[in-house]
Amino acid sequence: FEKALEGKEVILEKLGKEGLAAVYTNLARTYLAMAELEKAYEGYAKAIELYPLDTAYEHQAWVAVEMGRFDEAYKLAQEFLKHPEWEMDLGLMPAAIAAYHLGKYEEAKEYCEKIIEKFPDSAYVGEAHRLLAEIYREMGELDREEAELRKDIEVCSRVLEENPIPGDIPGARYERGVAYFKLGEYGKAIEDFKWIIEHPEVTKR
Repeated sequence: FEKALEGKEVILEKLGKEGLAAVYTNLARTYLAMAELEKAYEGYAKAIELYPLDTAYEHQAWVAVEMGRFDEAYKLAQEFLKHPEWEMDLGLMPAAIAAYHLGKYEEAKEYCEKIIEKFPDSAYVGEAHRLLAEIYREMGELDREEAELRKDIEVCSRVLEENPIPGDIPGARYERGVAYFKLGEYGKAIEDFKWIIEHPEVTKR
């Protein structure tokens, strides 16, 4: 991608701003996979400056979350949600997480519930249940917290039992492990986390 960017003028001529933004987005996604957040942030920012690509907004929001820039993550996610033609669950989850960290619990709750109700096949359903659990814990509703964690485990277990594609396995294992950990079921949590560590050919992390 860096080699391709040496020919920015040609890309602009042949593919326009959208094409050049796609190259910056792919470069940034590569840096994100390598956990080089500053470089990923820079690439997504350049992409967004050029053209409003859904993947650039989505992943830039995640980078901002990872860097603790929740105000910025919230704004990026809100920009994403202004485009109903995009896959809305991809914007709703970072919006929910950013809102949660900003203390906007009711708003975060609304985003999570929307993912669960309107996008039942989304990869974020389990995480939405876990974030709801966090919100209920903050609100002192411990029974509802446990219920949401159980739903998270149920969703992840179903994913793992239904012949998942390899890319779905690490997230489901990790998500379920975190839910088990928060419920105090440490043996089950360890089992999921160990599986991730012991199968790098699948998890790559």
